[in-house]
Amino acid sequence: LDDNGTPLDDPLVQVEHILNNLWERRQGVRALVAGAGSRVFADCLRKTIMSRAAETVPTDPNGPAATMDRSFLLHHIASSFVGMVQWWAWHNFQADKAEVAKDYLSAIQPLFS
Repeated sequence: LDDNGTPLDDPLVQVEHILNNLWERRQGVRALVAGAGSRVFADCLRKTIMSRAAETVPTDPNGPAATMDRSFLLHHIASSFVGMVQWWAWHNFQADKAEVAKDYLSAIQPLFS
């Protein structure tokens, strides 16, 4: 969501926006990723991303995504996102947010073409 609370249309802008929010809270995120609550954090983040993906992924997508069970597709998108956030936190958020967002989308977008 942008500052007005309206959805952002560009996937890159969406991912960068989420990463920026996580980066601003990186100390807490690092603790959540490495601490005893890491599984709970990952599950909550996955569910949130799945919900957002369900709103934005077309019901009849193109490419390989068209042959996938929708529930599986949404789970894959969200789980990959969680893995990316974990990787980023484990590497002390050193990678540039824009590059992390581009890499994530480079892994996901081929499913839709």
